[in-house]
Amino acid sequence: MRKSALSLLLCGVLAASTAFTAGAASQSELSKLKNEAKELENKISALEKDAEKQEELKEEFEKKISNTEKQIALCSQQIAGLDSEIDTKEEEIGQKNTELEANKETFKQRIRAMYMSGGNNELQVLLGADDFADYLVKAELSRSVSEHDNQLMEEIVSAISTVEEEKAAVEAKKQERTSVKKELSSQRSALKADLAAADKVIAKIDQAKDKAEDEKEQKQKAIQKVEDEIDRAAKAAKASASSGSGSGSSSIKFTGNGFGWPCPGYYGITSGYGSRWGRLHKGIDISGSGISGRPIVAAASGTVIVASYNNGGYGNYVMINHGNKNGDNYITLYGHMTNYIVSSGQSVSKGQTIGYVGNTGRSTGPHLHFEVRVNGTAKNPSQFF
Repeated sequence: MRKSALSLLLCGVLAASTAFTAGAASQSELSKLKNEAKELENKISALEKDAEKQEELKEEFEKKISNTEKQIALCSQQIAGLDSEIDTKEEEIGQKNTELEANKETFKQRIRAMYMSGGNNELQVLLGADDFADYLVKAELSRSVSEHDNQLMEEIVSAISTVEEEKAAVEAKKQERTSVKKELSSQRSALKADLAAADKVIAKIDQAKDKAEDEKEQKQKAIQKVEDEIDRAAKAAKASASSGSGSGSSSIKFTGNGFGWPCPGYYGITSGYGSRWGRLHKGIDISGSGISGRPIVAAASGTVIVASYNNGGYGNYVMINHGNKNGDNYITLYGHMTNYIVSSGQSVSKGQTIGYVGNTGRSTGPHLHFEVRVNGTAKNPSQFF
């Protein structure tokens, strides 16, 4: 019986040691995940203040959701482990209670026998002996029985103490399980909130994308409108030149050897003609310190085709038809003006002020966007000065 009890005790100690090690590891991992979640929360708070970083915000929410799901999985593992420990402990307590009840019954029978026999003190043994040898035998037997009774009593007391300790351990595990279940419930609520927040961000991103697509479509239409105007002007000029008749802008002859600089005093080209941001930049951007509001002049004499606002990117812009030379038609375009001071159909001379440098339309700062079109096709303006 003692060997069995000792074996059970050793098994319990080993199981408790293993469970403690696993529990400590789980707590360490959970603590690490919580620190990560806190860092992610701080990053999300910072990103929420910046509307332009919604995609990054969505990614951080996805990371936080993943972190929360890991915490939920870890809590679930802890609860499963605690349930297993509690079941094992309760089974051990049941076995010990069975042994304890058996020992109690044995002890009760022994006490009853002692009572019925009138006790086992030395005097009774001596008086009941046939001779001295018989006395020694009976006295030794009495001592052996007493030792067994004491041992049985000690085992009962020890078993009761062990059962109480095991019960206390089970209660502690149950309390720990309750705490982890609360943590699990909290994490599930957090996950639900994060999923809802992520859905809002995704909806906002989708809405922003739809809006951007609409704006892009509108801008493309506006840009195409400019292209169509240039194309019409170029075709009309060529048709007039070939027929040798007409009046106004269609009969202009481009006689200049080159264009004059369209923004006197400012010669810095911040963006040249060519590929930019995945598409053709059809002109040059002229800029410099203090350029805002400075005069823009006609690069050559001609007739104003358009003086208007374009929401495709040019903002306030002016187009001038300079007429034909050697069968080619020349048109210049001036974009992003703060305002223009000419009107469609007006004749202008080379160097005449037509407007002022601004930042209207799709612009990142005050500058003049200048284009040269030959037969409607954009050419590098730098070759015409």
